[in-house]
Amino acid sequence: MSRAYKNPKTVIANIKNKMYRLAASIQYEGGARYVGIRKIELKQLKGRKIDEITGTLIGVIETKEKGGRVGDIFVTKKTYDELYSFLYKGGKFNIIYQQYEKEIVALCLKLDIDCNGSHGFRWSFARKRLVEYQNHGFTYEESLRKVSFEMKHNRKDITEHYC
Repeated sequence: MSRAYKNPKTVIANIKNKMYRLAASIQYEGGARYVGIRKIELKQLKGRKIDEITGTLIGVIETKEKGGRVGDIFVTKKTYDELYSFLYKGGKFNIIYQQYEKEIVALCLKLDIDCNGSHGFRWSFARKRLVEYQNHGFTYEESLRKVSFEMKHNRKDITEHYC
């Protein structure tokens, strides 16, 4: 059973707390776990580049996730610029999980949609990114492997779990 949101952008757009909305955007666009984005500092922002798959300009954020794995996630230019601006002005990006989840749950109840918590954004990322790879000529197997790597997994079969 999938825990991906049917329309993650609607959920994100309706999150009232700006920092939580930004966190959800980062999870959805970059596939990060909560632990990887709970605290982000300016030094983790690595600039912009062209996404080799979609050809769009993206922002690069270095995260440290489960098992201490360090790597980059890719987010839209808009999300990257918003995060950069917030941090550059001295903002502290530090998400408290219980409060973040509480807002997501309350919002889903209000919108009358199934709630999949913050991890649901990661599930949504996996599905979206798998399709992006396939739409750009990669086989299903290649796409699974590449999405798995982006999600900081070692095996492609883990990505199948998300999709």
